[in-house]
Amino acid sequence: MPPEVLAQLLEPAALAARPEDAKNVAIRQVRLSNFTLMQSVNSTGTFSYAPSAEVGANRYVFGFVSKGELSIAAAEDRYVAAENNVIICFPSTESITCTAITPVDLLGFGFEAEEVAPLTLAADRVGVLRMTSPLVLGSYSMLRALVNRGVEESVDDKIALRTMLRNAARSLMEAAQPTGSSTWSLASTIIDQQHTNPLLDARQIASQLNVSESALFKAFAGRPRSLTDQLRYTRTETAARLLTAIPDMSRAALATASGFQSTRTLTRALSRYDFSSVETA
Repeated sequence: MPPEVLAQLLEPAALAARPEDAKNVAIRQVRLSNFTLMQSVNSTGTFSYAPSAEVGANRYVFGFVSKGELSIAAAEDRYVAAENNVIICFPSTESITCTAITPVDLLGFGFEAEEVAPLTLAADRVGVLRMTSPLVLGSYSMLRALVNRGVEESVDDKIALRTMLRNAARSLMEAAQPTGSSTWSLASTIIDQQHTNPLLDARQIASQLNVSESALFKAFAGRPRSLTDQLRYTRTETAARLLTAIPDMSRAALATASGFQSTRTLTRALSRYDFSSVETA
């Protein structure tokens, strides 16, 4: 169907590029009822998306990143996804700002929360969505075909389209449901396995889990240690074990081996925690 016919059938979404820094934003967008689709190909710069014109209406947004790296910010939350990942923005009435870190191919799918009731996702319990999942790939293929080709202009087709979009929304919500592991436990596992990497920080952990940094920090609220403390504690414990096993190990080598970026931070951490009875692994 020609784009001009599709535009008559589906109301354009509230999407706008910032002219001062959007150098290449090739966008197709469609809207039907409470559903919105947007496709951006090989785009750079920044553009914004208004979740809903209705006061108090909340909308989930799934962003399929098939190429490049994208940052999405909504209120205080910030999400980052690289190629073959899916970003999930939780219900918000705030505008969403998308910034291409590298040229991106993005398919955005937004829908009102009421369309998938009673399904809900909590920011500290969401699973990681990969483009390799059959369920995610099936939804992505259907949504991409729709935004590229459109539908016939008839009442029956509108009803069928809305049903398809609702099913896609529910399928994605179900795919994102946790499998029993919370964000806290998954993040703790990453810290245990990767803490010797001095570059591991909240941003990297959030990116691996496909959650925002604020959601990641909230997942550690009420736990014995905050995210920052847990990472520091684990690195210090590793340093103490190494020092017990190799007493003459230099501070520089010890810092490198345990994930600290400097001997100063290592020394401070060793004085903060008591590992006098630690055993070697």
